[in-house]
Amino acid sequence: VNVSMRNLLEPDLAERIADTLDRFELPASSLVLEVTERDITDERALSRLDVRSLRELGVGLSIDDFGTGHSSLVRLQQMPVTELKIDQRFVSGLGTDPEAPILVRSIVELCRSLGLDCVAEGVERREQAEILLDLGGQMAQGFYFSPAVTADTFDQLDFVSY
Repeated sequence: VNVSMRNLLEPDLAERIADTLDRFELPASSLVLEVTERDITDERALSRLDVRSLRELGVGLSIDDFGTGHSSLVRLQQMPVTELKIDQRFVSGLGTDPEAPILVRSIVELCRSLGLDCVAEGVERREQAEILLDLGGQMAQGFYFSPAVTADTFDQLDFVSY
């Protein structure tokens, strides 16, 4: 679920999420909140942010567009992040730009070293998916797999697995 830093700063966010998960009988581990890398560069906001209560609840926290902003590796250690999403600008070069695999592999290995899930965004061709697998990538999203769909359509999808 995409959220803004403003959403994450709401003082009762964890409680409201816990209530919603209970109401729909969903495990907290089924929810990942996604914030852009740009949002986590605001030091004042980060000082007020209590994502630890969300992590204690079992909700994941993903940093979207990783590699495009100004976050530091120290910040990755400080925040209870569970997932990084490799920006599509890096993924789009797989198969055409000889430098792209170097960057993507580095991010995949960084995630592995930090114990984070890693999702490659913007996979549009089979060749990109295959290169990601060769680089150690385990999760990807993009039009190669499916365009954006409604919740009703989502339930009817057959997922691609490699």
